[in-house]
Amino acid sequence: MSRQADPLYSLKELSEIYGASADTFRAWISNGELSAVNLSRDPSSRRPRFAVRQSSLDKFFASRETGEAIEARKTRRAVARREPYERIV
Repeated sequence: MSRQADPLYSLKELSEIYGASADTFRAWISNGELSAVNLSRDPSSRRPRFAVRQSSLDKFFASRETGEAIEARKTRRAVARREPYERIV
């Protein structure tokens, strides 16, 4: 699947679609369970503007169904060392 065909959703859109708060999605991103793209101009901003690709959502929900998300939460320190989102220039 090409990146152009993979839509991006803001956290607000995700909260409206799935009924979870934007803070819940933000927590999943910071824990490394859900990958996201930082759309802010300044990558070191205090409140980055996240967007999530449809393919990332598919992987995230599939991992939650199989129980892999529980393993990711157990290794929170290791996950915190990784960059939880990619930067679009």
